Amino acid sequence: MPQDRYNYVCKKEEMIEKEIERLENYKVGANKEVQSVLESLGSTTLKTATTLAELIRRPELDYDKIEPLDKERQPLNYDVIEQVNINIKYSGYISRQKKQV
Repeated sequence: MPQDRYNYVCKKEEMIEKEIERLENYKVGANKEVQSVLESLGSTTLKTATTLAELIRRPELDYDKIEPLDKERQPLNYDVIEQVNINIKYSGYISRQKKQV
């Protein structure tokens, strides 16, 4: 693999990991703004605070849809966003598969 391609892949992996970690730690409360956004997206409202990653795990939500709730979001390219969505949504399944190997 050419060095520039290798560097790109490493940087992309780092960006994915950092964004997932941020989403796993970024909490949103059950306030009116959050409830309104969730209702407008056809999602159930919150009873207590939750992380953005937990919201992404909901079948009807994804990274792009929760943007109004994410006040710290930085611009990312499509490849990174797509992988963040996949890693968060399927994290339980992926970890079970790794244990079986």
